[in-house]
Amino acid sequence: MKDITEIREEIAPLIDQIENQRKVKSAQIKHYQKWYLYAFGLAILGFLFLLVVSDLFFISILIWISAAVLIAFTNSKINPIKTAYTSTLKSQLVTAFVQKIYPNASFNSNKRIEQQTFLDSDLFGKRITYYNGEDYCQGTTENGTTFEFSEVRATRTSGTGKNKRTTVVFDGLFFSLKLPTPIVNNKVAVMPDSAEKTLGRFGKFLQKKIGSFVQGAKMIYFEEHPEFEKEYVVYALDESDARQILTPTLIGILYQLKYKWNTPLYVSFIDNTINIGIPNRSDWFRLTVNDALNRQTNNKLDKLFDECTLCFALIEEMANLDKLSKDETSTHNWGNSAYDHFNDSNNPFLL
Repeated sequence: MKDITEIREEIAPLIDQIENQRKVKSAQIKHYQKWYLYAFGLAILGFLFLLVVSDLFFISILIWISAAVLIAFTNSKINPIKTAYTSTLKSQLVTAFVQKIYPNASFNSNKRIEQQTFLDSDLFGKRITYYNGEDYCQGTTENGTTFEFSEVRATRTSGTGKNKRTTVVFDGLFFSLKLPTPIVNNKVAVMPDSAEKTLGRFGKFLQKKIGSFVQGAKMIYFEEHPEFEKEYVVYALDESDARQILTPTLIGILYQLKYKWNTPLYVSFIDNTINIGIPNRSDWFRLTVNDALNRQTNNKLDKLFDECTLCFALIEEMANLDKLSKDETSTHNWGNSAYDHFNDSNNPFLL
């Protein structure tokens, strides 16, 4: 499988082509931006007119309205250019990157993962009042695992009037993978351990009682893995399922990715399906018309490729869970081995 450096070299001509398109769009935007200066001039003129001829206040109002109309007109010209460029860049550049790894994969910046797939993960509850997303990708790995992911924003609204409240249920990247064969007999869920961090022992009590009720499963303790236990809480119907799937390798991946990307993961294993949620408030796969692509060092372009790298790192690791040794269970003497597993992985996307 190709590594990241090789992929970037192969799509370099496309990057140059998109950079030429960006320059054209940027010139068009600069042409329209001149109208902002005219609008600013009108606003100043209206203010001066008000100072000199205060009795004709309505004339100043008309001048200010004209300035506002000019700004709105300018925005109506500039915003479609920006939107079209961002959409084109995503569809061309991200698609090219994806298809160098998975030739049968597709990317659609205007599509999202289905809401029912999100709900079936059993990670965020069933009551969602608003659901939206973008940047949808789907494909199949070499071992026959099908995958799909997209940005997702889901919220829940309760109450009415002054008591109306909207809660963000999830905002970030959501993945769903289907392996060729089942990997667990019963559902196993791995959640960020936020309650214990905030409330200590009382938080742990809440997780055990309320969390177990919400998840419909019991909380499984991994005290032999203290670093993992600090960051995550595990729920399962059957403890043996949790300990079979959460091998030192997988524990290391979850633990290290939390720090590599500064965010915990939500993960559920249901039959042959793996669902993963990565919370993130920023817009993924985003470059604007102001971001040049042909600079020697382009942090935003690097960020885009890093984000793609994360996605495929997760997909490759999770798609190959069945290759882990069956005797490599979480009762293994962990120590630093999880970190070593992560660093020694043959996954070409774990940079």
